[in-house]
Amino acid sequence: MEYILFVAGIVIIFISLFLTHRAQSDNDQYFLENEMISKVRILKKDLESKLENISKNKNDFNHILNNELNNNVQKKELAILNEKLEELIFKVEEFEFKLEGISERLNHSNNLSKLDNIEKTPLNNADKNNEYQEIKKLIDQGLSIVEVAQKLDMGSREVELIYKFNSRREI
Repeated sequence: MEYILFVAGIVIIFISLFLTHRAQSDNDQYFLENEMISKVRILKKDLESKLENISKNKNDFNHILNNELNNNVQKKELAILNEKLEELIFKVEEFEFKLEGISERLNHSNNLSKLDNIEKTPLNNADKNNEYQEIKKLIDQGLSIVEVAQKLDMGSREVELIYKFNSRREI
């Protein structure tokens, strides 16, 4: 009788240690996600403030150059600078979009970790080909990789890899 109680006590101790360890690892994941989200938000605020400064400086810069520069060579240089500035603004907006996607993925990662017991079925070649055809169609319509990824609810790197891999196969 004493041995049965002793064994039951040891089993209860192991179960409690296991549950304590599992709760601690879940808390660590939660704190890591929150820390990453806060860093992403800080980066986003910094980028927004820099973008505002860039747009203010662009107007001042354009005004000064339009008043002081009159020859054609300098006007061409101004046009090139404007194009580069527009490209920079576009890249900053793309970066903001990516940051929002990362933030959403981090928010959903906790929910996804609970779905570990669900089996995922692998894609067959027909599904992969359909994805490529859809990506190719959207890119041919003039959408960027980021826009295609957003429409198809996929990662931009995933879309880019599928497109590049399959387009090389067609050659």
